This record gives sequence, structure tokens and C-alpha cells, in this order.
Amino acid sequence: MTDKLPGISGDIKHSLEGTKILVTSGPTRAYLDRIRYLSNTSTGELGSLIACECARRGAKVIFVYCDGSKKAEGTNIYSREILEINELESLLREVLNEEKIHGIAHAMAVLDYIPGEIIPGKKPSGKDPFRLTLVPAPKLIKTLRQCAPEALLVSFKLEVDSDDETLKERAYVSLKKYGSDFVVANDLNRISHGIHPALVINPSGNVVAAPGTKQEIAINLADLFEQAVSHSSNSKSQSIKTVNIL
Repeated sequence: MTDKLPGISGDIKHSLEGTKILVTSGPTRAYLDRIRYLSNTSTGELGSLIACECARRGAKVIFVYCDGSKKAEGTNIYSREILEINELESLLREVLNEEKIHGIAHAMAVLDYIPGEIIPGKKPSGKDPFRLTLVPAPKLIKTLRQCAPEALLVSFKLEVDSDDETLKERAYVSLKKYGSDFVVANDLNRISHGIHPALVINPSGNVVAAPGTKQEIAINLADLFEQAVSHSSNSKSQSIKTVNIL
């Protein structure tokens, strides 16, 4: 089942004025020793576009990214950089304690596994095999939900070689498990230069948008934040969070 994401009328440049949006973006890294680290292939381009689109509509955007990721620059964008994954949770808690965040796009590719221990200094090369024990990393989306229970939270689900139905199912499971309000589901095998198909899943498990590029994803998410703001301004609630805006 597909629910169409309705468009927004009015002056798009100011439609998010007065709101604060947190965007996490790009890869993360976990050090093995002082020289080497684990990371992933995320570039941060999508998160950068989301931040820029929300800022273009007037939102104050707090942009959290890891060293080496594509940056987001422009009016209303306030960047916070981390060097490794161990710094991320404390920074997120700091931001969410300092600011009343209305919407969150958690686009950062947070590592699922990290080293069980970090070797002090540098492991000598050319000698013994480098054996690693990886342990599950904390699911920081739980931190986001806990610290900002009233914010509209959009998470991301990346799969490999999955059809649309499988993407929908796994995104819906993730949404229910971690408490996000919408999930952007995409498949790595379908992403290429200039092409980034995705499905935006709502709390009912339905597709509310099917963008085909990173820019379209950014526009769709800004639309979601915009509709949440509009819904809140027309109700007695002080929160912009709602699961029935579409």
C-alpha cells in the first residue's frame, strides 16, 4: 500500500522558520590503535543535502558529522564534528540537552561493530596476524529517542540486494524496535552516481514517498518536518511529533 506524500504550498524559503533540526551525517570510525581504524563507505553527501534543504526553508540546523565526511555549509547551519564513534553519544546528548530539537534526520552510518579493545600506540607491522574481536556498538538511535521523545525522528535502513517488499518489512521492524517515526529504506546495489532510490515508510508500514535521488530524499524529509510543524501549529500540542500527518 502506498500513501502519497502531499505537497506543501506557500513560501518554501520560510516554511521551517523557528524550528530546530538535528541532522547526523556521513561515516563513523572506530580506532584499532593510534594509527588504524574501522570505517564504512558512507560519503555524507545525503546528510549534507538534507541539512541544506532544511536550512533553505528557514530551520536552524545542527549538523553532526565525522571527520572526512562531506560538510554542509550555509546560513542557519551549525556544524559539530567528531573524530571517532566514541565521541558521538556524548555529543548527541549535549546537543539535545542544549537545544529543543523539533526534528531529527539520523542519516549517519553508525558502525554496527567496534573493536572490543584499542591497542595502545601502534601495532607493529609485518609480524603477527592482526586479529580483532568486534563487539556490537551501542544503537545511538535509542539515545536520540530517549533524549528527544517529542521530536519527529527519521531513521535510515540500508540493505543489500533486497526487493521493495523486503525493504518495507525490514524498515517497519526497525521503526517499531527503535521508536522512530519514519524510516528511509534503501538498497546499496541500487545506488549509483546520480541515482539513489529509496522508500519512506510511515508508522503504519506504508510507503509515503519513493524518491529516486539524494536531492529528492532531502526534499521529502524537509516536507515531513514542514508538515509536522504545520500540524503542531494547528493543534493545542506543544510538540511537532505526530504519526498521523500523512
